[in-house]
Amino acid sequence: MNRIVVVGGGPVGLAFAICAAQLIRNAEIIVLERAPEATRSIGEAAGQVFDHRVYALSPQSVALLENSGVWSRLPSARITSVEEMCVSSDADAADVVVDVAEFATHRLPSIHFSRGMALAHIVEHR
Repeated sequence: MNRIVVVGGGPVGLAFAICAAQLIRNAEIIVLERAPEATRSIGEAAGQVFDHRVYALSPQSVALLENSGVWSRLPSARITSVEEMCVSSDADAADVVVDVAEFATHRLPSIHFSRGMALAHIVEHR
């Protein structure tokens, strides 16, 4: 039997643990996490505590979560898509606006856009 210890029950650690469990037969997956919030189930209410932290997930990260069966279990009220992005800098007066509709027919390096696809998704931490 393979034994895998994952240190950290955050998004990356849990995603790795789920994927490892699906890919490695008879593996014992142990997740070590110090925060008590990590004991909640996916989609379980976070209580009354408001948390400002969010994650921006690329289309490839969303695909990983879809393939592992996690994405469909996340509460849709805690996810929003990013369809336009404005990149600005104090060093440059010009802003760059990226709109998924404009890039739907173009291929950028390592990113493939299709109509109706988001640039990213924002997911709440809790």
